[in-house]
Amino acid sequence: MRTLAKRTLSVLGVAALALTTPGTASAASPAPVIAVAPSDSPATIIANAANVVPSPRQLAWERLETMAFIHFGVNTFDGREWGTGTEDPNIFQPTGLNTDQWAASLKDNGFKGAVLTAKHHDGFLLFPSKYSTFGVTSDRAWMGGNGDVVRNFADSMHRYGLKAGIYLSPADLHENQSGGRFANGSPARAVTIPSDPSEVVNGVTFHLSSDDYNTYYENTLYELMSRYGSIDELWLDGANPTGRNQPYNFSDWIRIVRGLQPNASIENDGGPDIRWVGNENGYARQSEWSVVPYTGNAATAADTIINPPGGYAAPDLGSDSLLSQRKSDGTSAWNLLRWSPPECNGTLSAHHNWFWQPGDTWRGTQELEEIYYNSVGRNCNFLLDVPPNRTGVFDQSAVTALSQLHNRLSGTFGTNLASGANAANDTGSTNTSGHPPNLALDGNLDTSWQLTNTTGGLVLTLPQARTFDVISTQEDLNIGQRVKSYAVDAWNGSSWSPDRDRHHDRPEEADPAAVTGNRQPGEVAYHRIQGRSGDRRARSVPAAGRRRCARDHHVGVGRQVCRRQRGGDGERHRGAVVGLQRRQQPAVELHLRQATIGLRQQMHGHPGRRNQSRHRSRDLGLHRRRRPTVERQLRRHHH
Repeated sequence: MRTLAKRTLSVLGVAALALTTPGTASAASPAPVIAVAPSDSPATIIANAANVVPSPRQLAWERLETMAFIHFGVNTFDGREWGTGTEDPNIFQPTGLNTDQWAASLKDNGFKGAVLTAKHHDGFLLFPSKYSTFGVTSDRAWMGGNGDVVRNFADSMHRYGLKAGIYLSPADLHENQSGGRFANGSPARAVTIPSDPSEVVNGVTFHLSSDDYNTYYENTLYELMSRYGSIDELWLDGANPTGRNQPYNFSDWIRIVRGLQPNASIENDGGPDIRWVGNENGYARQSEWSVVPYTGNAATAADTIINPPGGYAAPDLGSDSLLSQRKSDGTSAWNLLRWSPPECNGTLSAHHNWFWQPGDTWRGTQELEEIYYNSVGRNCNFLLDVPPNRTGVFDQSAVTALSQLHNRLSGTFGTNLASGANAANDTGSTNTSGHPPNLALDGNLDTSWQLTNTTGGLVLTLPQARTFDVISTQEDLNIGQRVKSYAVDAWNGSSWSPDRDRHHDRPEEADPAAVTGNRQPGEVAYHRIQGRSGDRRARSVPAAGRRRCARDHHVGVGRQVCRRQRGGDGERHRGAVVGLQRRQQPAVELHLRQATIGLRQQMHGHPGRRNQSRHRSRDLGLHRRRRPTVERQLRRHHH
C-alpha cells in the first residue's frame, strides 16, 4: 500500500484500514442509541454506526473483561443441573461457607468480580425474603434459617475490591407448582413495590401494574437491589424449563434496577445493556459487533430488551451488509442502532456442569486459554462459571486451574516489549491536536493516538532487538467501533514486504496484494499466522478477536504479526492498545533483529464530521506468549 522510508531496520507493520463513507448527509452525534430514518441510505447508516458509543455503565462493564459465574444452591446438594422447585430446603447445608475464599481466589487470579445465582430456575432463594418461604429462611439445617448467602457474597466481593453481580432467574419452577404465582392467569393490577412498607429504602417506591408473578419477582428484585450495597450486573436468564408462558414485565424490572442501582448493567438475550452471545461454550462470533441494528423505539431503546435481528444466535448481528438491508419498499429494514456489547459464558467444568458435581474435572489450561482468546479476544466479556462445593468453598483443584490460566495469560501479557519504543507518524500521516503517537504506548485507556485522516500509519522504533510472538492493539471505545480493517507488513531491510497481511470487512475493499482474512469488530484482533523460518508469505489462519492479536509468524527477518479489522462490515471499532509480548518457551522463535514496527490504519468515518469519525489508536504492546505451541485463533483483549 505504501512504503516506509526507514533506515536499515527490520520492520513489523500492523495496519488498520477502514472504509470512508462517501455520503453527504451529516452523521449523527455520538450516543448509545441512534435512530435510523426510513430514507437513510446504507452509507448514512454505516456512518452513523461509527458514532454509536457505550454508555458510562457499559464502558465500565466492558473494561472488566473477565468475571466469574457462581452457580450455588439446592442443585449443589442433589446432583442436578436444573432443579424441580419441590426440593426440601434443608438439603442446602454449606457448613463451611467461606465467601472470602471465593473472593480471594478470584482476585488473585485476575477476575474483576462475580455473578451469583441468588435464585436459579428451581426458585430457591439464597437470601431471606418477605415474599417467599422457599429459600434459606426455611432451611433449619443451616444457621437455623438465618443464613444469607447473598449478604456473605456481596460483603466479600466488596471487601476484596471486586464487582458483585446477581443472577435472578425469571423462570421459577417452585412458583410453577399448583397454587403458585407463575403463569397462574392472574390479571394485572395496580401495585406498589415493595409491597411491604417496612422494606422501603430511602423512600423509593415503584407504582406498577403487575400480575401475581411479576409482583413477586419485582418485590424480590427490590430486595436484592436495595440491601447489599453496590450491584454491578443483573443477569436475566432467558431459559424457561416450566413449559408455560408467563409474561415478564421487563420494562418495570429495568425501571426498578435503574432506580436502585443506576450503575448496574443488565444482561439478557436482548440487552438492554449486555447482549448474550448466543451460546454457552465461551466462544464469540468471528465478527462480533457491539453496534447492532434493531426495530423498536429509539427513544426508549436504552432501557428496553429488544431481540437482535435474526435472534440472539444469528451468525451476523452487525455487518455492513446487515446494516444496509432494505424493506421491499426500499426503506431501511431498521429504525435504530444500539450499543449492545456481548457476554460469553462458559464453564470451568470439563463436563459443562454449572453446579458443582461429585467427581467433576476441570478444563485444562490450554482449553481455557483458547476460550479466553475466543471470548475476550472476540469482543466479549468472559463469564467463567466456578461452582462452590457442598462445603461452600471452591475446590482447591478448581483454584489451581484458575491459577494456571492466570499464570499463562500474565506470563504473556505481563511484559510489554514495546516499552521504551519511539512512536512516530508514518510518512504522510498526521495526528489531531492532543493525540500524538506516543499516546499509543502510554498504557492509558482514555488517551489515544488519533489520525487527522481516515488512513494513516504509526511507526514504532524499538530501542533494541526483541523477540516476540504477540502484537496487541486496542481501540478507543470512548468513540465507539471504527476500524474497518488493518494490515500487517514486514520490513525486509529496504522496503515493505508485498506479502503483508491485511483484514478487510469486505473482500472487494481488500488490496489484491494482501493476505485477507476476517476480523472482529469492537476489539483488537488477535490473529495467528503459521509459517516456517524464511517463509516470505505466511499462511493465514482465519480467526477473530477483539483486542489482542497473537500469532506465530515468519516473514523474512521480522516474524510475528498481528492484524486488525472491524469484524463485520460498516466499521466502527475501538483500537487502542498495541503490544508485543513474548511467551516463555516458544516453539517458533520470533526475533525482530532490527527494530521498527509500523502500524497503518484506515478508519471508518464521515467526511462531514471528521472530528467525530477519527480513530484513536490507544496503546501498542509487544509480548511473548508463555505457551510453547503455535496457535490458530484470532484473539481479542478488552479494555
